[in-house]
Amino acid sequence: MSDLLTDEHDDAPRARVATGQRARPRRPVPANAPGPRRAARAWIAGGYPLSLLLLFGALCAIWQLAASPRFRIANVEVQGTEVLDVAQVAAEAGASGRSIWVVEPAAVAERLRANPYVEQVEVVVLLPDRMTITVHERRPEVRWVAGGTRWLVDGEGRVLGPDTATQPLTSTLLIEDRSGVPIAPDARVDPAALVLARTLSLRLPAEVGYMPQTISYTGPGGLEITTPDGHTIAFGDAARLEEKILVLRTLQNEATPFSYLDLRPETPYYRAAGAAGTPTVRPAP
Repeated sequence: MSDLLTDEHDDAPRARVATGQRARPRRPVPANAPGPRRAARAWIAGGYPLSLLLLFGALCAIWQLAASPRFRIANVEVQGTEVLDVAQVAAEAGASGRSIWVVEPAAVAERLRANPYVEQVEVVVLLPDRMTITVHERRPEVRWVAGGTRWLVDGEGRVLGPDTATQPLTSTLLIEDRSGVPIAPDARVDPAALVLARTLSLRLPAEVGYMPQTISYTGPGGLEITTPDGHTIAFGDAARLEEKILVLRTLQNEATPFSYLDLRPETPYYRAAGAAGTPTVRPAP
């Protein structure tokens, strides 16, 4: 009987070996292993549920901060512009309506420096919904030429004194004064003419395609410029400047030949190149 039991038990391992299966040892269960209830109580006592709750609350708070309209840029303040339009700078920044958490000031500044009128720019994001942009425009040095003398002037039009340099700097903007008004140190020249001259020297090369050969101040009549081709354009003052540049750009794109263009009246007119007598009238585009 004993042999039969032994043989019967011995056949099972042989059957497993014959079929290529190995017997898996059973993992011993520790005698002191806690039951499910005891493990649950230990998990709760360890503070794990509270930690998960706090983590979930923190994630919800972060999501609320990121998605809340209160933290989207609604106010873009632009400072330091003289030539550039404030609305144009704010539009080129491309930050309005975006979350302050995802706006990168360095990327905004790099985008704005692509504008040919911008030399340096600083961008700061402020809680909860503000962005300040401080622009440093390209401002060429200005020399006011009157009576054969180059005069140094500051940004407000105050005459500082004669320019003693033998040759003007390459970046110097020369304004020829044809008004006949005497110039002396501490005198004042028209500051609006200075601003307009700087504006035209920056915008015309970028938007029309040429740099003014000369810029002349004619007194109350404002400014006149001479093109590299010898054409004369009367800009006057800064009134309706966008319209004036549009008319000039249209004539340039259409390759319209003219010797004189007057942009001062509401209906600009030009004289065709080589024509004499009454100028040809052209309505503004």
